[in-house]
Parts: sequence; C-alpha cells; structure tokens
Amino acid sequence: MAFGALGAMGYAVHTMPALLDYRFVVLSVLALVTARLKVQLPGLMGNMAVNLPFLLIAVAQLSMLEALLVALPACAVQCFPTGGGKVKPVQLIFNLSAKAVAVGVGSLLGTHFAVLGVAAFFLAETIPLAGIIRLTEGGAIHRIWASIAHYSFPFYVLSAGITSIAMSTTSQFGWQLPVVSLPVLYAIYRSYQSYFRVSLLVGGSGVEAS
Repeated sequence: MAFGALGAMGYAVHTMPALLDYRFVVLSVLALVTARLKVQLPGLMGNMAVNLPFLLIAVAQLSMLEALLVALPACAVQCFPTGGGKVKPVQLIFNLSAKAVAVGVGSLLGTHFAVLGVAAFFLAETIPLAGIIRLTEGGAIHRIWASIAHYSFPFYVLSAGITSIAMSTTSQFGWQLPVVSLPVLYAIYRSYQSYFRVSLLVGGSGVEAS
C-alpha cells in the first residue's frame, strides 16, 4: 500500500497544476473539520467518517495532487483514537497509503464521470481494509468485505449524489454546496452513530481503527 501511495504522489506531483484554488481551500477545511465525526463499524476493525463527500468532490473537481492534499491530512486526523490513545505508526502508514491509493484511482477514473470515480474509490478503500482485517483478525475476506460494504455502501451512494450535484452546479454555487450539506451530513452522522451503538450492544463490540 505504501508503494502504491508513493506512485500516486509521484504521478500527482508530475501532473500538478497551480494550487490554492478556492475550492481546494474550502474542501480542505471542511474535510478536516468533519474528520473526527466518525462512527465505528459494528464487529469490524474500522470506522467511517462523514467527510467522505468532501473527499469525493475533491477527487472529482480538483487535480490529483490537490485531492491528496485534501484527503491525507483529514485521514491523519481521523486516525487518532477518540479516547485519546496512541496511534500505531504502522496503522497510520497503512491508512494514509490506502487513502492515497483510493484518491489516485478515483481521480484517474472519475474526472469526467463522478459515479465511476466513486465506485473506484469505494473498491480501492474497502478491499485493502478487508485484506488487513483478514490478516490481523482472521476470517474469510469476501465475508469481511461484504460486511464493510453492507454498512458503508449507502453512505457512498449518498456521497456520490452530492458529488454529482456539485459537479453539475459548480457555475451556480461553487463553494456553497459543500457548506450547505454540512447539517445534512451531521444528521446522518448522528443517525449512524445511534444505529451502530445499538448494533454493538446487540452483536458485540469491534476494535476501532481507521
């Protein structure tokens, strides 16, 4: 995963345009602010943050380098445990690498077709996560992936919708749409949090990671 991330970073730097587009600044701030709004997936070593739509909009509308600069700091913030514990270096490297690969693949495939980019991002994020859970916790990888997809796919679909709207209304709204979506995303976060809390009480707790 680390070599894949280095490849994505190298390609992004090689094709980099001028930075500091206003969309880059807005999406960076929103992704960082919402990175700590995360919910633990029941029974799995993983969690989901509500900053996903902002990452996907960055992948669809910005250059690969800008999208990486939006996603990686937010991912680093998300990795720190909510209870104030220490993050393991190998875990941080894996999470950042997996995010970089997902951004790279999504950026290459989703520049003109948001849905294709979201699908690529989804697979590039969830398959390595299922693989690392298989290595550390055991179990059949296809069942682990199916469980991850079961909980996270609806939010990816919603995020794809927000991304498509952002791409089709850029000339009318620009930065306003991501900001306006914040209350909706917070409501979804609270809903997921309540649902997953009940699931953990019924089915047992998982180990938190990012």
